[in-house]
Amino acid sequence: MAVCKDYFISTDEVRRITPMSKGTEDAKILPFFDFAHVVVEQVLGRTLYDIVLAAKVAETLTADQTTLINEFICPYISWHTYQDALPSLYMVFSKNGMHTSSDDSHSAVSEDFVRKLDQNADNKVKEFQERLIDHLKCNTDIFPEYSICVDNEDRLTRTIRGGIVPRLNKQRGNANAQNEGRRSFNDKFGFNNGYY
Repeated sequence: MAVCKDYFISTDEVRRITPMSKGTEDAKILPFFDFAHVVVEQVLGRTLYDIVLAAKVAETLTADQTTLINEFICPYISWHTYQDALPSLYMVFSKNGMHTSSDDSHSAVSEDFVRKLDQNADNKVKEFQERLIDHLKCNTDIFPEYSICVDNEDRLTRTIRGGIVPRLNKQRGNANAQNEGRRSFNDKFGFNNGYY
């Protein structure tokens, strides 16, 4: 049985806004697209998310809700989807590692190329998240539901920009502090050459 979900934007919008290939199949990006909507719900809060999405589905959006979707939610969802989908968009995983692919020929993926794409997308995600949060905070009179918090609701209320937040491992003390809190590049893309 197929489940029909409602979204703020279409996957075509994601392809239009980001460098994602226009020929990318929906099946390849849908899991990342779904997750981007989950993150938007954490920013808006369940109450505001449900109100604005219901208005979109019913085609009864106010001018302020239309602005919220078109100028703030749409670019945020698009870049979030693109960043999360990045490894599977540009690489093919095989028993010999990761490769770029075009037809039947393969060439090795440049680590620098992937890092640049990821960093660019990450910067855009952070920028659009910050813009969305600032817009909501400055317009609580228009969107009073933004301040409603449902029980046990995870909310994103600020963007953390740059820097490393080290974690202290009580068992190891500070001996491994230089690598604590840093994400291994291997964790995200499969390269095995340390931290960034």
